[in-house]
Amino acid sequence: MKHLRYIAFASLCLFAAVSCREKKVTGAASIPFVEEILSDTTSRNYSLVSSYDSDYHGGTISITGAPEDVMLLAEAFITADMSDNIDGKKGGDMLPDFAGEVIAPVLDVANAPYEDYFTLGNDAFLKEVAVRNFLFALDTVSLISPFDPAHTARKVKAKTIILASSLQAVSGQAEIDTLCRVANPGVEVISALDAMMADAAACKGSSVLWTTRERRDLAVFDKYFERHPAYRCPVYSPAIDSLRDEGSVGGRLLDMLDDMAASGKTLRIGAIVLDDNELSPSELQEAIDMVRDTDDDYLLVYKNMLAPDCKCISAGESVTRLCYRRMRERNSFTHRIAYPSLKCYVTTPAASLPDTVCDLDGSMTYSFRYYRESGSSGETYSFVELRDRYISEALLEKMKDIAPKTYSLYVR
Repeated sequence: MKHLRYIAFASLCLFAAVSCREKKVTGAASIPFVEEILSDTTSRNYSLVSSYDSDYHGGTISITGAPEDVMLLAEAFITADMSDNIDGKKGGDMLPDFAGEVIAPVLDVANAPYEDYFTLGNDAFLKEVAVRNFLFALDTVSLISPFDPAHTARKVKAKTIILASSLQAVSGQAEIDTLCRVANPGVEVISALDAMMADAAACKGSSVLWTTRERRDLAVFDKYFERHPAYRCPVYSPAIDSLRDEGSVGGRLLDMLDDMAASGKTLRIGAIVLDDNELSPSELQEAIDMVRDTDDDYLLVYKNMLAPDCKCISAGESVTRLCYRRMRERNSFTHRIAYPSLKCYVTTPAASLPDTVCDLDGSMTYSFRYYRESGSSGETYSFVELRDRYISEALLEKMKDIAPKTYSLYVR
């Protein structure tokens, strides 16, 4: 009997040992890079997430994504004054909502534009890009120069991370959610697309997503709506070369309403979510107001398609309002008496890349950029403190045009 008890005890120990060995921190990640992080809780990347402290209020508000998306949101954070800073009530008080905060834009110049990853069926690598950029926001070091990877500078880790580009939400957000759910559910991540769609869902009437023709034709939002069925809505790209009113915003709006009527969409529109940087939210809102408030018999059919309080939903307003509300709920403001400040970063091709995969201007060649494989060994791009010479003159001019306050604060 004693011998049988010994065998049973030994079998139990063996089973326990095997069970412990098989236990592995994992999630529903679909790319090797995230699975690798989750499989090793002692890795540096895992620690960046697991060590996040929601009680640490000295961090930055990091904004990552395609350069134009990031610049527009950085401008919105610097200039936002929608709330009273004392009691948080709606209404500006002549003091920036994010007074004392450090805004840390990360312009992903090396990997953008993102659309061609979908065109070529390689959105798996875009998922990895989104995760790597998210991890950098939580990091405490960056490069000083893209040509000298041995020298680094200290950076302040983020307390809030903003995913500025809608294509980040479509591709990499699920991977980031998986990583946070396993390693640290407390990490504060805000998706611009989520924020806009939530605001639209709160409006009376149906929602419409206004995006670029390329994104519409690629059907990139299908997967997003599969994960967020409550936000599902028609996706339109009113032609910029519309013959109506010489392609004016109002003409493009009427074209969209014609398309909706022709397809049998009869619900009144309460919100138009704007996912097109070539169009300013104020221009679209003016066009909406013009149609909604008209007494012109010719426009009455269009007026009846819009809810009385139909509005344009933009990333700048939706994200800053959501971030402000969450920071008040968590009491995570720095409470420094100062205007918002900037600490900008940019992605550049890694110094270790051979000349054969780089163009004359230093950027990656098209074939290398868009055909990189997720999970392949070696990092192909770096994060560097922004200097004027690390971005093109065209991008600087774009910043000056769409983000003048950001330009004046950062470009010397």
